Amino acid sequence: MAEKRLLKPGTIRRIAIVGPGLDFANKEAGNDFYPPQTIQPFAVLDSLLRLGLADTKSVEIYTLDISSEVNFHVARARKNALAGQPYIVQLPWSTSARQSQEYRNSFVEYWNKLGDQIGVPIPPIPVPSVVPGTQSRAVKIRPDIAKRLTPVDMNIVYQRTALVPGQAFDVIIGTNIFIYYDAFEQSLARTNIASMLKPGGFLFSNDKFPDAVPSGLVACLDTSLVVARDPDRIDTMFCYEKK
Repeated sequence: MAEKRLLKPGTIRRIAIVGPGLDFANKEAGNDFYPPQTIQPFAVLDSLLRLGLADTKSVEIYTLDISSEVNFHVARARKNALAGQPYIVQLPWSTSARQSQEYRNSFVEYWNKLGDQIGVPIPPIPVPSVVPGTQSRAVKIRPDIAKRLTPVDMNIVYQRTALVPGQAFDVIIGTNIFIYYDAFEQSLARTNIASMLKPGGFLFSNDKFPDAVPSGLVACLDTSLVVARDPDRIDTMFCYEKK
C-alpha cells in the first residue's frame, strides 16, 4: 500500500487493534515458558515506523477488546510506561515448523529485526532444555512507545468508540476476530468500524465482510498470504477504505 501511495509517509496517527489478545504460549510448539504478553500492537507500530508511515511523537494505539484480562494487561503496561518502565516481549519460534524455504528466509529476516524501531534487544528468557528446536529473542520496548497504548473495553459488534469529534481512526486492524461472528453480526461490526474510521481510513482483516448492508467501506486491495503453520494454504488479507 505504501508503494501504491494508498498509505503516505507520516499520515497514520491513530490506530485501533480489535482483539489484540494475550500471547502466553508459542502456537507452533505449545511452549509456555514466558509470561502473558501482547505483541500485535507493538509489531504493527514497529512496521509502520519502519515504513515511515507513522511518527512516535504523534501516534496513538487503541486496543479494543471485550476481555477484562486483556484490558487490564494493556492498562498496566501503559501505567508502568508512564512511570518510566519498559515493556518486554519474548519472541520464540519453532525451527521444526513446516515451512517453505522462501517463507522461512523472509520470516527469519523479519524476526531478527522485529522491534528495532521501538526498543532494544535484550537476553530472552532461556528456552527450557525439554523444548527442542525453539529459538527465542526478546525486545525491551521503550516507555515512550508503551505509553502510546490505550485499552478500550468494548464489543465491536454492538459498540463503537466515543472519541472526540474529528479524531477518528486512520487504520483499524482486526485479524482472527470476525470469523467467530455470523453474517449479521459481521455486518453490525462493519458498520461500527466504518463509523470510527475517518474518510480515507482503512480497515484490515483476514475475514471477508458481507456486502449486504451499506456501510461506507469499499474493498480496495487484497493481499495473498502464506499461512505460517500450513504452507500449503493461502489466506487473504482484505483491505477496505472508508469513503
